[in-house]
Amino acid sequence: MGLNEVKEKLEFFEEKGKTIGFNVEDYYDIKRILDLVIEKYDNVNGEIIYINQLLHILFKNGVADRISSETIDYLKENAYLLPLVLTNDNKSKIKLIFDDYFMFLCPFHNDKKPSFRVLDFRNFGHCLACNKTVDPITYLQEFEHIKFVHAAELLASIYKIDINSQTHKYELVDKYQEKILSNQYKELLEMVYYRLMKKDVDKEQVTKVYQERFETINRIKNNIFDMSVNNLSNNKNYILTDNDLGDLDDIKKKIKF
Repeated sequence: MGLNEVKEKLEFFEEKGKTIGFNVEDYYDIKRILDLVIEKYDNVNGEIIYINQLLHILFKNGVADRISSETIDYLKENAYLLPLVLTNDNKSKIKLIFDDYFMFLCPFHNDKKPSFRVLDFRNFGHCLACNKTVDPITYLQEFEHIKFVHAAELLASIYKIDINSQTHKYELVDKYQEKILSNQYKELLEMVYYRLMKKDVDKEQVTKVYQERFETINRIKNNIFDMSVNNLSNNKNYILTDNDLGDLDDIKKKIKF
């Protein structure tokens, strides 16, 4: 494995660390890369400095608190984007377009006219101007400027989904829950539901989707946690912490198998 391949591998892991986190197989790959770098390239000072910097970035961004990919998928499907965007939007006149998406001023660039659309039925957002695409987790990550894992934990807290992760107290939870429980959000859901039901769509599926949204509102209102995620696979992604990062040798010692 040459130095370019080493750098490409580390950059791949950096991106993975920012999203779903590392699994056990990733640790073995990282360990092999570290062994190779130390054994074979110890005298290539410039490249070692660059690789060392990448490793620092990789481990600092790769922090995830034992949240499995199955749990991430569950959050994306059962926590909803629309009320999150509504919470932070106080400038747009909310407009429903083509019966299935709302237009907002984009929160990710200096938008002059609404170009950020939220497709509630499919639960994602996309800006037609800056091309940013988000789901509920990445929206919180980008808007609140927090790490992916913290955004996932925040989303779980907002929607009262028990993900068996570390418990964090977020001041933001009340803000977002207030919008979820608002009449405004309920009225928008009803608007989309009744418009879609007039179209040539799978009415059974539409009814199921919006029934789940209203059940979620009632569950949060009554302070009931969704425990369903505990029935998912226990194949967790175990992630290193970003405390006390040292030089290359110190990072190598942090890897435990």
